Amino acid sequence: MKKKVSTLGPGSFFGEMAFLTYAPRVATVVAQENMLCFVLLKSTFMKLLKKNPSFKTWLESLSEKRLIKLNSI
Repeated sequence: MKKKVSTLGPGSFFGEMAFLTYAPRVATVVAQENMLCFVLLKSTFMKLLKKNPSFKTWLESLSEKRLIKLNSI
């Protein structure tokens, strides 16, 4: 069953939970209009987290909030 989880806007990102937890992705993203999407390799992402511990902490917090929201739907 398909459920709308969120609406993202300019500058938003998704897919971080799969990178942080090594789990398979749990959602499909559908664009409502034309968009430009930037793909970040997992190896690049992991280097970014290693060099920026505060960014990793922030991202983990955001992912936790998103997961709580997802589980409440």
